Amino acid sequence: MKNYLGSGRSGPAAWFFQRVSGLALAVILLLHFFVLHFLTTGPLTYQTVMARLAHPWWKTVDILFVVLGVIHAAGGLNLLIDDYVHRPGRRSIL
Repeated sequence: MKNYLGSGRSGPAAWFFQRVSGLALAVILLLHFFVLHFLTTGPLTYQTVMARLAHPWWKTVDILFVVLGVIHAAGGLNLLIDDYVHRPGRRSIL
């Protein structure tokens, strides 16, 4: 009988990266939420966002947040395809 609950073809490095990037995304999200909702005084306007993005630290954090989110999502999709699509033709198309 064939196991359709996941074949584990992706390997431990991809599994570990998903866990590490998910943890990093959670930390960056909490930092982002705390800064925007507790440290920002007054309403959130375009000017306050631009003032925050004028600092290289915040620009780096925000770019890292977006890039890491895209890589995490693409890696998750790849893991799902590798684990649950069993026909080689369908896997290469996806």
